[in-house]
Amino acid sequence: FLLTEKLVTRWLRILAPPRRPMDNMAAGFDRPQEDEFALCMMGQPSPYLTIAFPNHGPQYEEYLDLEGVPARARASWQRAFLRFLQQLTFKDPRRLVLKSPPHSARIKVLLELFPEARFIHIIRDPYVVFPSTVKLWKTLYRTHGLQKPNFVGLEEHVLKTFTRLYERLEEGKKLIDPARFYELRYEDLVRDPVGQMRRLYEHLALGGFDRYLPRLQRYLAAIANYETNKYQLTPEMRQLVSQRWGEVIRRYGYDPSTVPSS
Repeated sequence: FLLTEKLVTRWLRILAPPRRPMDNMAAGFDRPQEDEFALCMMGQPSPYLTIAFPNHGPQYEEYLDLEGVPARARASWQRAFLRFLQQLTFKDPRRLVLKSPPHSARIKVLLELFPEARFIHIIRDPYVVFPSTVKLWKTLYRTHGLQKPNFVGLEEHVLKTFTRLYERLEEGKKLIDPARFYELRYEDLVRDPVGQMRRLYEHLALGGFDRYLPRLQRYLAAIANYETNKYQLTPEMRQLVSQRWGEVIRRYGYDPSTVPSS
């Protein structure tokens, strides 16, 4: 893509939707996107490939954390991932910021490649995460799937994946130097984005926050009127989320008796 980027983005820009269908956020070739999708496009196994044929059930679940992947296949994935990042930094050598949920379960593997990497974990109200994730996958299945989705087993898949991801995250956190790991609540970030970002920069010793601040303020002004999706869980579904994700809910202080329903 280093040779064709300008040409392809120029001609395909008119075909791309200006907004993401699942949350109405701005979309485009120059906007951030999960690197997991790039790995899919490179032919690497990924749980996200379930999107293509959702009625076949979850695909490549072992690649969520790479724990059950044979050594040879795991090494192949690591080489592909490293090659992709090298291509990204070929023209722009600045530090990369990667954002893909599966990486939360891959800390051990990522540290093998980048022992000095810094990690940021943003936790969000699980009672919002569940319906939001279900809607996300439904939207992706409808938009990008190669068959009409029936959504059978989707809610159970979301429940199981969340639990597994947080189990691996807790294991991975123990391997990281505390000075290279920062954790914050999504709700705190929304309430005080400047203060939270300043603390993040300071904790991870990133430097340059004062230079970054004007850009952050311009971005916040641009999205000042954005409203997130609202969700209403049935009492039965809230109880199910409490049962299945109770450990994470308690760990991060999302007491079911004090959490709003949307």
